[in-house]
Amino acid sequence: MTDSTDALAALERLLDASQPSGPANDWSSIEADLGTRLPTSFKRLCDRFGAAELRSVTLFTPQAGRKDSFPTAALAENHILRGARDRQRGEGVPDLRGWRFFPEDGGLLPWARQGSLVAFFEADASVHPDQWRIVSQMEPDAPTANLVVAPERDAAAFLLRMLEADARWDSDEDTADVGTYWARIEEVLDSDCPEALAGLRGGVTEGELDDAEAELGVRLPEPYRQSLVLHDGQEHETPWLVEGGLLCTLADLLHDWREWNAMRDAGDLAGFEIDARPDRGVRSDAWWRRGWLPFVSADGDHLIIDLDPDEGGQPGQIISFSHETGAGCIVAPDFTSWLAIWADELTDGVVRPRPSPHGDDDEQDDELDDEPTSSRTWPR
Repeated sequence: MTDSTDALAALERLLDASQPSGPANDWSSIEADLGTRLPTSFKRLCDRFGAAELRSVTLFTPQAGRKDSFPTAALAENHILRGARDRQRGEGVPDLRGWRFFPEDGGLLPWARQGSLVAFFEADASVHPDQWRIVSQMEPDAPTANLVVAPERDAAAFLLRMLEADARWDSDEDTADVGTYWARIEEVLDSDCPEALAGLRGGVTEGELDDAEAELGVRLPEPYRQSLVLHDGQEHETPWLVEGGLLCTLADLLHDWREWNAMRDAGDLAGFEIDARPDRGVRSDAWWRRGWLPFVSADGDHLIIDLDPDEGGQPGQIISFSHETGAGCIVAPDFTSWLAIWADELTDGVVRPRPSPHGDDDEQDDELDDEPTSSRTWPR
């Protein structure tokens, strides 16, 4: 049994994979169209799992007609990355200088995504594809999501390590210590941005939570309730905390939720859903759903607690939403996982509070708006 076969079998056990194998792929035609052979381990992953979501990871599988089909999505991803490399600037931006992107000679070829982070093969024509290096932004120790070379050259072995290391995505959120993550966040803000710390509001009461749930018609996830009891969002005029987004108060959440539902009920959003291209597990049959609770907000964009997921998703998952393109990617499987990611990114300096647009000059706002980010907290 080869190492690649061992890794695939271990990955199946980790994922408790019981679904049938994916459809047979015509790899000869795919490779001919792409102009290169592909690693055996990648082809085995696609043949085994098809278009299945591997927990937090999406494979660029060759599924006809899908937006994340390989190689269509891979080439589109590279077009974006080449542009980002050529206009490289700004603190907190992944350093793409020195890297080439397929179909450039020896360029990086995307094959998997985790949130906004991507894994690549280094398509070196001088060696067999099974010996291609794996280059990734998904490495836990990669600063600012910079590209680093992984120790594995086998796609299944790489994914196995990523999913095993990312255990927080599978933690029981009901037993997670929300207070511990908030203590870390407060410590960082106290050191790096006292004004942002001072802008955190005190907690809500149980009565306020009960009233909100009565209007929403749902029970809020317990970790989010715990978070609101500690901090009811932030003051609008203080630095916005979530990479340029406002951490909503419970009143903010209810206000935005009412506004979107009112537009939906009035028919103002009818037909918009045809432009939405969300991740699998996120509903795409309506532009807005009543089971979406916006807890971070910025000019009509949101992070949402999704209590009405599609097949393959899970209630309470955190998703991104753009007022221009609708629901987007699954950012985290639950609120506690998102809070943990945010605490990590604040600690590592990947994200930082941004000046509130209320009262700031337009020039500063434009500069901040134009600066791209690589945050897993909010992959906009």
